[in-house]
Amino acid sequence: MNFKIVFLFAIVGSCLVSSCSVKDPIPLGAQTNAVLLAGEVGKSKTWKLIDFSYSVGTTPSATVSYPCFKDNTYTFYNTKEQEYKDMEGDSKCNTDDPDLIESGVWSLSLDGNYLLVGVNDTFSGNGLFSPDIISISKDAKTWSRQFSSPYPAKITKLIKTDMVLEITNSASRPAEVETFTLKFSSD
Repeated sequence: MNFKIVFLFAIVGSCLVSSCSVKDPIPLGAQTNAVLLAGEVGKSKTWKLIDFSYSVGTTPSATVSYPCFKDNTYTFYNTKEQEYKDMEGDSKCNTDDPDLIESGVWSLSLDGNYLLVGVNDTFSGNGLFSPDIISISKDAKTWSRQFSSPYPAKITKLIKTDMVLEITNSASRPAEVETFTLKFSSD
């Protein structure tokens, strides 16, 4: 009889202890990276482009120098709408460029490894995520590259103050994959 009572208390005690030690589920990568990208829920976070480089096929990466992009702000809102805005800084590429370059929405893959920016409105040809084309010329007499990004960006680094995105494009040259690397900084 004592054995049955001890056994019953052992089972009940085991059930109580295991139910108390149930841990919260691990957040999805998208939830964690949404906070790093756009701030806490209900907030926003602004980034600045600090480096833009590209490579074609197996050629070494080349840095693109666009001083007029360096003071633009790229703001991601961690709201229900998940809005995105690209605003012109003081140094405009063209004097008649509007202050708002592009706007739209953003989303992350469930694992948080890919960022997709869906641009709804483009007001200038200088948007980083717009499907409109940016011309990158190393030497206007020899060649130019076309950059447009309706493609998901692989997040290769995302911490509180630094973000690195990699976008690959094979649409314009199927035999040669173009890789664009965008490095951002946030305060």
